[in-house]
Amino acid sequence: MATEEDSVVFGFRRIFATILVANSEARSEVRRARFVLKFLNTDPLDDLIFQRLEFSLINLGVPQSFLNGYDSDMIKNLLKMLLNSIEQQCCSYVGIFVMVHDACCCYNIVNNAMWLYCDELIPLREFVNTMACNSRKHSLPAGATTLERFKIKDDNTEDKEEKDKCIICFEEFSCDVIAARMPCSHVCHYHCILKWFVKSSTCPMCRFQCNCVL
Repeated sequence: MATEEDSVVFGFRRIFATILVANSEARSEVRRARFVLKFLNTDPLDDLIFQRLEFSLINLGVPQSFLNGYDSDMIKNLLKMLLNSIEQQCCSYVGIFVMVHDACCCYNIVNNAMWLYCDELIPLREFVNTMACNSRKHSLPAGATTLERFKIKDDNTEDKEEKDKCIICFEEFSCDVIAARMPCSHVCHYHCILKWFVKSSTCPMCRFQCNCVL
């Protein structure tokens, strides 16, 4: 159970939150954390609340590249969803579900007191995935919005160089595959660069910092 020492104070109404995080990798376990939020008509995007949620998610295995930055705003969205739940449904207990995939991170907030008391029961990874994806909210890794997506076509003579090989997996581009051009002009498979950006927001070829482009 969450204790007073685990509380983040920004008012006096208590919201008990349970975070459940799963990873799409095989054999990964669902991880859980709890904390208490206290507030009263105060901005929930307060730095202290923001930092506490970020710290909890990182400790549960969520890559930081999904959480905040120029084009990844998962924490801000979660806090806005939390405020919306509180205002519309007057809830005091919420479950925060997060599913980490190799190229994106899905998340959702569910109002239900059962997640506060499930000490013995940790849901299956498949259940967390379903709950997290129900909201259709997801975060792409930092740098993703700087990409120019396009489809490789046989008759596109301008893209002969791009049709050669992906700079990440080194496989040749096939017709109609979705590719991505970075701000530095290097090209790769769209899915490959998203997976790369989870670990690093730099170009794998020239190390250009893609998430700094405005």
